[in-house]
Amino acid sequence: MMNVTDTNNTETRSAKVAGVFAGGFFGIAAAGCTFWAGVLLTLTGIGALLGIPMIVISFVLPFVGALGGLGTITGACPHCSTAIHASRFSPGTDCPGCKRRVLIREKRFVAID
Repeated sequence: MMNVTDTNNTETRSAKVAGVFAGGFFGIAAAGCTFWAGVLLTLTGIGALLGIPMIVISFVLPFVGALGGLGTITGACPHCSTAIHASRFSPGTDCPGCKRRVLIREKRFVAID
């Protein structure tokens, strides 16, 4: 069983700009793949039923990706003080420095003992 300590937690702050750029970059990459898959499907004739909607969706994906990045928060790991970036909607994340699990509770990074 995991113990969550109330005394070992750190404040977070919004990282909207970094999140929007990362989400937008992911959206652009996904849009490129979706666009070309849609073009190839459209060239098969009957595949146009799926291909044309895929091409249309590919123009929306960069914006959807950027909106997804608006929920990004950043702060210090309560275990080792390494900078952590995470979605505020996720229940927790792993620290890239010490590889330990960190929970996200009320916009705070909380250590698990």
